[in-house]
Amino acid sequence: SLPSIKVNIPSKTWLVTETINKMSFGYTYTKSHVRNASTEYSDSWSWNASFRYGTQFNPNNYLFLGSLKFFFTPQQMNFGATLTRSQSQAKARTQTTPNDILRNLSAQRSMDFNWQFFQGGLFDLGVTYNVNIASTLLHLETDQYGRQRSLMSIFSDIFFSDRLINFGIDQNYGQGIVLNTKVTAPQVWMLDKILTPNFRYSVNYNWANNIQAGRLGKSAGWSGGPSFSLDVNLKPISDAIWSPTVSKTPTSTPVDTSRKGSSFNVMDHVGQLPRIVFKNMIFDFEKFGFSFTQSNTSQNSGVYGTTGFANIFGRAPFFQSSLDEYGPKFLYQFGLLSDPNGRLVLKTKGTFPFIAGYTVPGRRADSANISDSYSQSNQISLHTSRTLWEGATLQLDWKLGWSYNENRTSMTNAFGYVDTGSVSKNVSGDVSRSYISLPFIFKTNLQNVNDKYNALMQDGSDTRNKAEKLSQAFEQGLEALPWLSKILGSLAPRANWSFHWDGLEKISFLSSIASRISLDHAYTSDYKRRWQLTPTRNDVTGELKLSEATTSQTVTYGFSPLIGVNITFKDFIKGNLSASFRYGTATSFDLAPAGQDVTQSSTSDISITGTYSRQGFEFPFFGISMMNNIDITFTYSYSHNARLLYSFTSFQPDGTPMEGSGRTSLEPRIRYTLSERVTASVYYRYTRLAPDDGGSQIPGSTTNEGGLDVHVLIQ
Repeated sequence: SLPSIKVNIPSKTWLVTETINKMSFGYTYTKSHVRNASTEYSDSWSWNASFRYGTQFNPNNYLFLGSLKFFFTPQQMNFGATLTRSQSQAKARTQTTPNDILRNLSAQRSMDFNWQFFQGGLFDLGVTYNVNIASTLLHLETDQYGRQRSLMSIFSDIFFSDRLINFGIDQNYGQGIVLNTKVTAPQVWMLDKILTPNFRYSVNYNWANNIQAGRLGKSAGWSGGPSFSLDVNLKPISDAIWSPTVSKTPTSTPVDTSRKGSSFNVMDHVGQLPRIVFKNMIFDFEKFGFSFTQSNTSQNSGVYGTTGFANIFGRAPFFQSSLDEYGPKFLYQFGLLSDPNGRLVLKTKGTFPFIAGYTVPGRRADSANISDSYSQSNQISLHTSRTLWEGATLQLDWKLGWSYNENRTSMTNAFGYVDTGSVSKNVSGDVSRSYISLPFIFKTNLQNVNDKYNALMQDGSDTRNKAEKLSQAFEQGLEALPWLSKILGSLAPRANWSFHWDGLEKISFLSSIASRISLDHAYTSDYKRRWQLTPTRNDVTGELKLSEATTSQTVTYGFSPLIGVNITFKDFIKGNLSASFRYGTATSFDLAPAGQDVTQSSTSDISITGTYSRQGFEFPFFGISMMNNIDITFTYSYSHNARLLYSFTSFQPDGTPMEGSGRTSLEPRIRYTLSERVTASVYYRYTRLAPDDGGSQIPGSTTNEGGLDVHVLIQ
């Protein structure tokens, strides 16, 4: 085995230092022979040869275009290739002839580079590229009669035959492209201090060739998308509007005690209104963070052509069109097309975003049944925080997401183009947003949903079916302040929040017992609607069209925690004592509009922990003073979960119990260390599982467990 062979010629010639001295080689060979009572012989051998080349270009390979650096070479580039060959054959003692020889001859090659195209402007752009290709040369192992060929005849077909190196038939191709950008806001109106944008685009492309399936064995796919974030710093705006001024010390004026109390002049305080309304309520949230992430996936069968490598490096992207015989087009590999050999058509429109596009299907395997699947998910989030008072922080979060999924099957004609009459597709998706549901304050419960549903059913002018009416009542009935949808829109997310207060130990009656106390509270809620396009026929015209139908809806809300307290006490019996308490709840409602049923799942949990530790205290033992440590912990937890079923065909406010159970756990533990040589720990654990009266799939049980563990270090 020679895993790494590198030649280092002592020369300063560029041709040597940048080529030969940067190459590395490797070679491994293994051989085995096995025989036993059932196997007469089992022989195998394999070898592996590899080549690697990597170089870094001069970082000064750039031209100045104004203040912009334009790099005319990559910063780094690597190449690699591996050739693997193996054979094995076995014969059992019960066989008269040996098994067929198992042969393998394959190659792998790779390339990657980093290239910063330009730098120093408002928009810096660079690319990171990598590709890995696996191929087979097994067809070179034997001649047309199945006889083994010599190694030299195989090599004569690999090297300097019809090309420099013949790597065989490509089977797997993987490629990654990442656009690295740095966006800088212009230095006008303080935009560079207010805005911090960031953009990134990445896509992974794959291609596979199942040789046994012939022309139908080629498939391709890609996954990736853009991500964008923007931090908005409001402090420069706040400082510019309400610039802090140093007030001069006023000259003391004698007070005229003979005058009556001075009157309050409202006009003297009018100037403070903008500060109270805008600065304290808006600009005290010093920074807003906005992010958008999109993830796309496309997978296609019956692909025409080769791997698509030549459509990137054999053509000039955006200047020369891709060729079908080279495989999937550049725009497909870059994640901008959903059809491997399709054509992108862009058109303008009068509404935002003013540009619309669609894909025209391209050439595929001829006379084939092909499948295409495409999915897209989007996520928009906004978050901010502010200090309410010393040690107390409030964070607000908004989220909005939506997804789209399309699965399509079709037939191609003798020329490889899709027969439009054979297309069958299934389209679905979902929409989700942050939500507010507070039943104990706004009565956003299923009783409210039922009341709204009954009102919609009694509306004779509403021609929608029961499922559509129940879907609307479900979304509005569980939401606090549903009238905000009329102002902000039905997709506008609602604020979720978290609160943290550190420093409660500064309160006078707590400062004497604790060195640190913190309080936590967090609320999260989410609404998701899943939809599907289903074919419906017009009763009058008989025309068949796709209409959107809601398949399910889910509302979740919870406090994680509703209240959480962490306390670190002051010195207690010359040791450290701390405790924590957490109580949280979570509830979800799942609606299937077609079934007119809602399943409610609720969970609540309480946890209490306490820890006491003391280290380095002396304890006499047979006249010898030894250093000792002691750790005492106590944990208690209780959680309860339950499921209820509500039917809106005959609504019952209390629902129908499905299952539920409560779990209690209690564990005290003591760990004692004697002079770092003897460690002993003792514990007791109590666990109880109690099903609800409505029943549970898990039977009740009680477990008592205790143990003693002693470790003695002998040196």
